[in-house]
Amino acid sequence: MTSTAETEFNLPSDRASWDKQKLIFDSVVRLSGDALWAVKTVDVARTTGLGQGTVAEVLRWGSSIALVEQSERGAYRATAAGRDISLMWKVDPAQARLMLHHVMRGHWSFSAALSALGDAPVPQQTLARRLQGSLPGKSRRGLYLVDWLVMALIVHRGSDQLVHPARLPEAATAQGPRPAQEPKAVMNMTNEQLFLLDTDAYVAVMRSVSAMFVGLTAA
Repeated sequence: MTSTAETEFNLPSDRASWDKQKLIFDSVVRLSGDALWAVKTVDVARTTGLGQGTVAEVLRWGSSIALVEQSERGAYRATAAGRDISLMWKVDPAQARLMLHHVMRGHWSFSAALSALGDAPVPQQTLARRLQGSLPGKSRRGLYLVDWLVMALIVHRGSDQLVHPARLPEAATAQGPRPAQEPKAVMNMTNEQLFLLDTDAYVAVMRSVSAMFVGLTAA
C-alpha cells in the first residue's frame, strides 16, 4: 500500500536506472501515438524487456512529474509535455533537457533540492539522503532523483560527484516546451556536442545565445 507521504512526495523507482526509466517513458510515447492512447503496463513491459512491476513503479513516478498520466488501473498515457520531451530528445537533447527543467520546476524536489544545497556544493549521496529523508525505499531512490535533477538542469554534478545548483539564464527557464524540430547548430556546435557538455559549460553557451538574442531584439 502506498503511504500518503509517498504519494505526495514521490521518488523514482529503485528498480531502474535513469536510462531504463527513460526507455520506459519513450515506449509509452511510442505506444500512445499521436492520439495519446492509454497503454497497459504489461505492453510497455513487453516492448522494453523490463518487469511489469518495474514499469508500474516508474510510470507512477512519471505521473508525479506530469510526463504520463494514469487513465485506469494498470494503464497510462503520455501527456503532451511527455510526448514533446521524448520526441525532442531524439533531435535536440539539449533543448529536451530545458523542457524537462520547465516540467520539473513544479515538482516538490525542485525547491527541496535548492534548499538542501544552500551555497556550498555537497556530495551527491548527501543530497540524495536529504531529499529522501524518511520516505520509504532503498537509498537508490534518492540517488535516482538526483539523476533526474541533473538531467533537468536543476542541479549540476561535477566529475568529483559534488552537486550544486545549476544556473540557467532567465530567458531559458522562462520558456515552455516547444514542438520537436529538425536539429540545428548552436554557436557552431551540433546538438550532439551540446549534449556532451557538462552543465556549467552548457549554461555558458546558453547565456551567450541569450545575450545574442537580446542584442538582436534591442537593435
